[in-house]
Amino acid sequence: MASNAIISKTKIEKPKTDNMKWLPLILIESYLILTLLIYQFGLFKWDTQNTFKFWIYIILYHIAFIAGYIWIARKSANCENIYANNIIKKINPIFGALLLLYVIYVVILYKNTTGYDYSNITSLFSEVAKALENPGKQYYEANERLKTYGGQKIITAVSGIFSVFFYSLIPLATYWWDRLSKVYKALFYAIILLNVSVNVSVGKNSGIFIMLFYFMSSFLLVVVIKGKEQIKTRKSFIFFIGLLCIFSFWFFSRGMETRIGSVVTDANIRNEIQLAEIQANQAQTDKTQSNQNVPSKETERSDIAKIAPEKRYTNLNMPLSAENLFYGVDNYLTNGYFMFSLALSEPVEWCYGLGSSDFLRSNARSVLGINVSSKMLESKLTEKYSGLNYFSSIYTSLANDLHFVGIIVFMLLAGMLTAYIWRDAYFNKNTVAYLLLPLLAIFYLYFPVGNILGNNITMFFAFFELLFLYIGAKYLIKKRIREEDRND
Repeated sequence: MASNAIISKTKIEKPKTDNMKWLPLILIESYLILTLLIYQFGLFKWDTQNTFKFWIYIILYHIAFIAGYIWIARKSANCENIYANNIIKKINPIFGALLLLYVIYVVILYKNTTGYDYSNITSLFSEVAKALENPGKQYYEANERLKTYGGQKIITAVSGIFSVFFYSLIPLATYWWDRLSKVYKALFYAIILLNVSVNVSVGKNSGIFIMLFYFMSSFLLVVVIKGKEQIKTRKSFIFFIGLLCIFSFWFFSRGMETRIGSVVTDANIRNEIQLAEIQANQAQTDKTQSNQNVPSKETERSDIAKIAPEKRYTNLNMPLSAENLFYGVDNYLTNGYFMFSLALSEPVEWCYGLGSSDFLRSNARSVLGINVSSKMLESKLTEKYSGLNYFSSIYTSLANDLHFVGIIVFMLLAGMLTAYIWRDAYFNKNTVAYLLLPLLAIFYLYFPVGNILGNNITMFFAFFELLFLYIGAKYLIKKRIREEDRND
């Protein structure tokens, strides 16, 4: 075999224990079960609809995921380390190119994120200062600008294509950290702060949380895959993650405070509006029945009354900032499950594979003239229940295309894919598999909220670009190995 071969087959020492193959399954299931416990016993007291069907489906989804994961994980890893020898010698030049592409990505996306022209990028840090003082005001002003601006599809498309560099930079920096020059390390943190600043300037929490979880998952993956000794050479990562964690939760709490005041008060106001509508509807119904000489009878409370009781939360009597943090996180993690319980009462109409992706749905509407919004479960629920403002969990979102029963098959395949990718990343040190893992972590993290990979165009492109690269590389690797075996 030539010494300069790009793909080489190298035997690596098999780990002393293969118990680590179960780590993703344990982490994912523990997290999702925790969110269900919070939903059932947390601060908000949700009046779950279709209770039996809800829990049967949830249990079946989890069993399918576990079964799919175990099916693949039980098979032994082949312990063949596929390494790009020529690339590993050129880490700094490659990383420098990634930094440049990352900057291009942030700049391209600036207009679609803030609604400002590119000329306004020089005032970014003054906008950040305003957001730190009043993130709610910046958030609403940015939304108004974006409504007027509407976005540019060419910018959206280019940012989607470039997003693979954005979502590869942090994992690769974490993985290669001890091989990078000090200049590239400094530039890396500066560029990351630039991206965080863009999100802060418009009062958005989601982009900052995604950045935080991306750092955390990438760091933990390196420690697990390469060993605990990696912690010593990555202390700056621990410091940065700590700062970003503190800032993220403070900014989230401050954002809720300046947007709506109190999460609990806002919930009460919504309940009062909904209950007032119920009373008005009942009064109108009684009046109609009286005019038509219909025998009077007590009108049953509508479904909306069941989901909007006068008091549906546990009062912790804490400061406003802490209240918004705890109630906000609780509400964020649980209301999607409640939406799913409501959706189980609705008829499912097939949305042609577009119902679980905002990105695909938007493009189908603008390019092909196909509008499936009225078919979606979320639209039916919003129309049926006035004032309904909840997230759509992954299950409600996928049901638009797969039906509730079809999600069982999806979860089986998701478990299999996760096990495949983890096995290649951990046992075979496959770099592309490693790059996919943080995206999968974010995907499962957002399960209670919705289909983040389908709704976020940058994640959509990055995930499938890396997935196709992963599948293609696996094919080429197997082909090369077969050729080498024939020559031996």
